Amino acid sequence: MNTTFTTEARKLNVVLHSNSLSEVGNEYYGRVQRNSQTINLANIIAHIGEHETSVRPLTIQYCAGLLKTEILRLLATGSAVNVLDICTAYLGVKGGVSGENPSPTDLNRFEVRCTPTAEARAITANLTTATVSKSEPGGFINRIVDLFSSQVDSQLTLGRSLRLTGC
Repeated sequence: MNTTFTTEARKLNVVLHSNSLSEVGNEYYGRVQRNSQTINLANIIAHIGEHETSVRPLTIQYCAGLLKTEILRLLATGSAVNVLDICTAYLGVKGGVSGENPSPTDLNRFEVRCTPTAEARAITANLTTATVSKSEPGGFINRIVDLFSSQVDSQLTLGRSLRLTGC
């Protein structure tokens, strides 16, 4: 099913956070301010029920459960799965792998990754920023010491300990 999703222009609130590890200084990264509650399946079904009265909410919930079970089963086999034309979910190896001939036990760290579809990326076209605010400075890291190599604020050794200092 291919649908076209259009949105009216929406304004988002952005909070800037100081990048304490920046060498440039006065550098920030932004986060979109979200509602405190993550929308779950029950919320989505309730929203659908408000404008789509021809389908019973229990039917939607049952079908969603079937989709979820099958998507997770396919992911566990190593398949890439298009999830409702929103993203392609797939498994990836978590972290780096060292050595000339890594064994299968070195590669037992997996994670689920997602690549948004063009349709999902298109929803950002009508978004603008309504407000920009800076976060209050909290704790920060101002020094990183690699305890294996003794390098300070430089390169870290994978899999080794480090010391963080700051406030």
